[in-house]
Amino acid sequence: MSSDRSFSTFFHVNNDQPKILILEVLVKKCTLFLLVTNLLITGAMQTHEAVDFRTEFLRVLLSRRLGQVPLVAECSKPVEDPVFQSAVPSTATLESCPKEHIDNLKDMLKEENIHLHTEAGEQGKLPLLILSLKEKKSEERRPAVVFMHGTSANKEWLRPWLEAYASRGYVAIGLDSRYHGERADSKTAYQDVKSFFMFN
Repeated sequence: MSSDRSFSTFFHVNNDQPKILILEVLVKKCTLFLLVTNLLITGAMQTHEAVDFRTEFLRVLLSRRLGQVPLVAECSKPVEDPVFQSAVPSTATLESCPKEHIDNLKDMLKEENIHLHTEAGEQGKLPLLILSLKEKKSEERRPAVVFMHGTSANKEWLRPWLEAYASRGYVAIGLDSRYHGERADSKTAYQDVKSFFMFN
């Protein structure tokens, strides 16, 4: 979405609204978008109309991507100095997440750093941090849980949650959202993009 017109058209936002109202509308619409996405992807809606709706929804969703590319996963290295675009948020709440009592938990965790290429363009490379228990058989299917950080943070900030869920047998996955973490080229990347859409 390279212009206000396409941005507003996609979210059905009236350009005459004050900017703060536009943000409130976007928050509400994005929340609904996530709920609908969850229903569609999990297959919770199974009626004939729902199947048609899912097909059309996915068509529209994919049309917003910059360009289709073969899905490629590349191994990457751990991030030594993760980018925070504001003061480093507290991890107290994350640290309080229940963990299984495992001696030397950190030594028992397998860490994978992956770049998943999902679309063409600068932001088409999705960095992932994946933690799981080493002792599990590699062919054993396990549930996965995906975490996304808040504004100005990054996937490395999620580590306490990833460790907690990995200790309980999950494959715990953290990702960098657009213009954050490894997808940010500066400490103002997210604010720069937000300002562009608000004032242009």
